[in-house]
Amino acid sequence: MKKILDQSLLAEEKDAFAILNTLTTTYTNLERNNPNIPSLINLSIGNPDVIPNEYWLKRLAYHVQNPELHGYGKFNTAINDTLKSKFAAYHYRRFQKNNDRQILNYKEEVLDLLGSKEGIFYTLFSVLSPGDKILIPNPSYSVYHSVAKLVQAEVVPVDLKDNGNPDLESIAREDVLAGKILVLCSPDNPTTHLLTEDYLKYVIDFCKKNAILVILDLAYAQIAFDSTNLPCSILALKGGSDVAVELHSLSKSCSLAGWRIGFIAGNKKVLAKIDKIKSQIDFGMFLPIQKVAIELLDNIEKESTRQKEVYDKRLSFWIFSMSKIGWKISKPKAGFFLWCKLPESFPIDDDIEFVEKMLLATGVLVTPGSGFGSGGSGYIRIALVQDLTQLEIACHRIKKWLDKF
Repeated sequence: MKKILDQSLLAEEKDAFAILNTLTTTYTNLERNNPNIPSLINLSIGNPDVIPNEYWLKRLAYHVQNPELHGYGKFNTAINDTLKSKFAAYHYRRFQKNNDRQILNYKEEVLDLLGSKEGIFYTLFSVLSPGDKILIPNPSYSVYHSVAKLVQAEVVPVDLKDNGNPDLESIAREDVLAGKILVLCSPDNPTTHLLTEDYLKYVIDFCKKNAILVILDLAYAQIAFDSTNLPCSILALKGGSDVAVELHSLSKSCSLAGWRIGFIAGNKKVLAKIDKIKSQIDFGMFLPIQKVAIELLDNIEKESTRQKEVYDKRLSFWIFSMSKIGWKISKPKAGFFLWCKLPESFPIDDDIEFVEKMLLATGVLVTPGSGFGSGGSGYIRIALVQDLTQLEIACHRIKKWLDKF
């Protein structure tokens, strides 16, 4: 079967979403016209497949029937304030209570978002001007780069140390002085690396000294498997709110990706700018969804435990299955991604070519590491967002294909 990816696309920009969109669209058309090729098993995008708890679906249905909850969410300050205060309470329980920090001021230090992803755009849009520099780890979630491009900022790639931490000392001095924002993610997407409290303290000092705003993306923070090594909050540390904002989401922790329930917390001056911009674009979250989110935030620990159990089983299954053919993959401490080097048995070290060849041979689609930056070359990211039956089929196909090499 001929190649799918146009080399001109790859020469122009190795963007994960552009590559995956081309591969998915083309393979879906091939599948439609040729029933003999393997069905697509998509493990590329972190789109949770777990059905939300039936209880929350019933609660949403209940609130939807209330005629008083169909106006603009922004104007119902009583409900919106309750939502933000519930998030502040959750943040304190989860991140702050052992650090002697005060609970977040929900009126000034918390904003609800239509998913945490829009928080990336609003923060960059409110802080950066065309030509400003933004420091982004290499590799990193491709949306950071895409949004930087939209606001015409200049991306300064930050290489990772061997321990997985972004190497801030390696950044050229002129880039540090000109840098306006540093983006971090924990557990990291795509590498799954966790940033420690000590590292975040170092980040606070570094960014205070150099007048840089930190964006810490904690979208996957609730899906953590080791209770002794949990994702940390920069806002729980002394001076954190002076230099940072955090992004949070219920998409992954509660399997509510389409509901678009997100939050941004931290530096009140930045949040005030975001609130002003956002007020010109939307009128807030649908009120019945806000009502459910208020209840969910009181129960998020229990709900996220359900998700963790699902992903823990999937991760263990995949790692064990691949180990049988000598493909060694480390288990992450959090999240539902696997970040792994190409199998040693594969004769080529080009991750994009590997992904394309595997898709055409097996119907299994994963994300090439190069789509997250040059630092991801030779790696792939696997999103375990299919049930165990589908994962078993995928593993069987991949093992059969790799046995040929």
